[in-house]
Amino acid sequence: MRRLTVLTADQLRARGQQDAPLQAMRLHRMITACETARLWLAQAACRIERPAATAADAQAAILARLRTTDEAVALLANMDQALGAASFATAHPADRIRRDLGLYLRQAGPDALALSSVDRILADPDLHQRWIG
Repeated sequence: MRRLTVLTADQLRARGQQDAPLQAMRLHRMITACETARLWLAQAACRIERPAATAADAQAAILARLRTTDEAVALLANMDQALGAASFATAHPADRIRRDLGLYLRQAGPDALALSSVDRILADPDLHQRWIG
């Protein structure tokens, strides 16, 4: 995600479009998508990798995975709008990264994962308190 953001920023700069308001807005969304995913993943890693981790801590990893997917999809859409059709050319530096990320995002069962995660959060008072309040 970060590499695609760097490539987009570089392309906009090379085209002289870095100051165009709509392009700046798209780049801003890409930057915040990267940071949102990073924060979710860092939080999940802290919960899962601690010595006292419990099975309930797996919810942090599941939610981070789902949030990261949503942020990556949004990032790809903003990159496509910013760069246009040129970035789909096989010679474009973003093309292979886009295809690799797109394949990763198509892992099996995200809807079932989300539904089972919500079921566990609603059923467990501690998880409910942590994630819902």
